Amino acid sequence: MITTLPGLYLATVGVIKPIVWLADLSGSVVCSTAMLRFINLLFNSGNLYLLHLLICKLHQREKTRTASQRILSALSLSTFPLLYFFNFLYYTDAGSTFFILFTYLMTLYGCHKASALLGVCAILFRQTNIIWVAFCAGSVVAAKMDETWRADQTKKKDEHKSQVPLNISGVKKVLGFTFEFVTSPVHINRG
Repeated sequence: MITTLPGLYLATVGVIKPIVWLADLSGSVVCSTAMLRFINLLFNSGNLYLLHLLICKLHQREKTRTASQRILSALSLSTFPLLYFFNFLYYTDAGSTFFILFTYLMTLYGCHKASALLGVCAILFRQTNIIWVAFCAGSVVAAKMDETWRADQTKKKDEHKSQVPLNISGVKKVLGFTFEFVTSPVHINRG
């Protein structure tokens, strides 16, 4: 059975308590519908910013995109109809998306401990985010394997041996390399 983990509720308390303390609010204002929905608007603002950062990181070599085009791309993604609809409700979508985007951004910057912590926060919002956290971890593993593969191939001087043929022996070569990479204590301890 899938249950809703308390991520949204913990985030709500973490945001509303300081506001109540600073603004000296009390009573029905503290736990009103507007105040609870305000949390998702904060997450959506964060999603807009994170999408902008992700676009800048993923397309940093692309000189034809101007800053305004990147901002408009981030704005159009943050107002995607399915996500936009849930921004005005007290629901887990905005916070879940925020933490997954933040996890992926930290993965791209190589901050793996921060990425793991944010991944746990994303899972606290929605259990199915484990798939996206696994994607982030898989992208790191794939990048490390690619880096190691390229280093192995540059050590070999013969260009014919650096090409992997698309046949059974090529598949065996890739699988053997993958097994060697995964079981090597050098790569396990780098994590």
